[in-house]
Amino acid sequence: MKTLQLHMLILGIVLSASSLKSQELISAAAGHANVNNHQISWSLGETMTETMIAGDIVLTQGFHQDFYQITTVFETEDASLKLDVYPNPTTQYLHLRKTENSNPVRYYLYDLSGKLMKTGLIHQGDYTLDLRAYQAGNFILRLHSSEGELLKSYQIVKVK
Repeated sequence: MKTLQLHMLILGIVLSASSLKSQELISAAAGHANVNNHQISWSLGETMTETMIAGDIVLTQGFHQDFYQITTVFETEDASLKLDVYPNPTTQYLHLRKTENSNPVRYYLYDLSGKLMKTGLIHQGDYTLDLRAYQAGNFILRLHSSEGELLKSYQIVKVK
């Protein structure tokens, strides 16, 4: 009897600990809808794991997140900053071309976990960021004025 209780206790601990492991999804968009006692939660950009078809209904299964943290990439209205960022996506180098003769701009390149990967100053003309040392993935390039004001943000995609 004590052996059965011990096994049940261990099973309970293992099942509880396995439910603590969280999954993370980085997605382009997500949402939830309720209509006539039916509900659906969705996200874009996740890997598909299985597709089921029944008549006119197609369901592609992935995994569901019950908590969403949304990161917005935006730009402010700053007519004085004329900057081209290309190519995006990129494989090795990201080119920044500052076409207007305005104050220098400081750039910050972050990975999606928020870790600062690179920083520098852009004056007039062309500037090249060497991304060869970084793994393929998504990055955020933030441009700030010399006073520290956020001017623009770009989502940068580095592919293999």
